[in-house]
Amino acid sequence: MPFNSEEVKLFIRENIKTIRGERDVARHVGKSVETVRKDFSRNGESLSRCILETRIEKMKHLLATRELPCKEICFEAGFRREDSGAKRFREDVKMSMTAYRALYKIKSPQKNRLKRRIAHAY
Repeated sequence: MPFNSEEVKLFIRENIKTIRGERDVARHVGKSVETVRKDFSRNGESLSRCILETRIEKMKHLLATRELPCKEICFEAGFRREDSGAKRFREDVKMSMTAYRALYKIKSPQKNRLKRRIAHAY
């Protein structure tokens, strides 16, 4: 069966919260961890890096769009512990999760309308 890294990446994105590591991905593909690593490396990629980057992208998305606490965001992205998720985020993004949220938080139009109504009421 030919290796399709895009299908594997899609599986990782859709299941990032429950994937614990390379072994879970290999089990899904039906190959050994070593074989899946080699298949990824043929494409100039790393399986473990793909998993980590997917976790970080999930965290970025949640920080920008949701009001969840940082601890919950780490768990939603598949990290078992908040401190390891926060550390990996800081290493990859070069800023804390809180700083990222402050810079990239998407403002909700409904919140802005509510703020204007409250401001006009006083």
